[in-house]
Amino acid sequence: MAEADDRPAPGRPADNNLTPPVVYGVNTAYILPALISIFSLQRNASRPVNITLYLQSPIEPHDLDLIDRARDRLGLRLDRRIFPANVLSGFEDYEELPPGAGFPAISLLPLVLPRLVEGRCLFLDADTLVMGDIWELLVLDMGGMPLGACTGLAQVPRPLPFPARTRPERRKRVTNRVDALGFMPGGGNYFNSGVLVMDCHVVRQDPKWQSLAHIDQLGPHGPISAGPDQDRLNEFFFGRWFPVPVSWNLPTGTRRHIATNHRRYRDAPDGLRRQMREAVRDPKIWHYMGRKKPWKGYGIFSWYLTRQAFRDYRKAQKEFTDLMSGDCHEDGNQG
Repeated sequence: MAEADDRPAPGRPADNNLTPPVVYGVNTAYILPALISIFSLQRNASRPVNITLYLQSPIEPHDLDLIDRARDRLGLRLDRRIFPANVLSGFEDYEELPPGAGFPAISLLPLVLPRLVEGRCLFLDADTLVMGDIWELLVLDMGGMPLGACTGLAQVPRPLPFPARTRPERRKRVTNRVDALGFMPGGGNYFNSGVLVMDCHVVRQDPKWQSLAHIDQLGPHGPISAGPDQDRLNEFFFGRWFPVPVSWNLPTGTRRHIATNHRRYRDAPDGLRRQMREAVRDPKIWHYMGRKKPWKGYGIFSWYLTRQAFRDYRKAQKEFTDLMSGDCHEDGNQG
């Protein structure tokens, strides 16, 4: 590999130990939720935050206009950049997938952060709402670990052993996944990649750090269109990540699961169950995983508004829309 690939790419976001950037990556469909997340981040931050927003091409002029208006009207320290496709070998094939074919190409952004950022950064998924002071993560002491992340609560129950009624195809799918990961996910050893504190300079001290961004390394984790980046991150950083309290990456259904003692979490470690109970009382970041995205409206699913996470989002979205003079919601849903 050329020597230039060993260094952070030209044009990387301003970055030093005192002002680590918060990084988002979106395609045109996720510009509005990213801006709402950024708005919530700024509103709760104890001091100014540098934000870098990577955009997957193509981007329409009205999308760029929306971003620039939000930056100016909200006083954001926001730098928008086109996602550089050349930082991931083989990326061209992924970029050419038809619309709707699984996850967008920009979802691979966490894999290439060590090529784009000099020091520490905080990566956030666009489908998040920040309720706490993000500087708690930006200055987090990770004890020299290259990565900080929250336990993936969906992976707490171990996928094996299988019940007798499990279909053979699912058995094969799960065993293939475990083989690719190299470990059995469950009990708190697997993280969700929606909120990541990454010390990129520490990552680059690993002799194999460049392989993190090799697209051929994604193959064992399933079709590229299925979004295998989270499994690849867990494979690469297994045993080398700092556990961040789950309140910083809280799925919206957690409160209900705790209240009903859901079977999914009955065998979770005591420490993790305690974290979950504390998190639902004081969430720092809501993560709107799954298909139901609050910025798309509710329709017949208005009962979602009985959940605190969705009420919090509706409030933040209204405040954002009001500050944008009521015209951002319509523009943000184009494309």
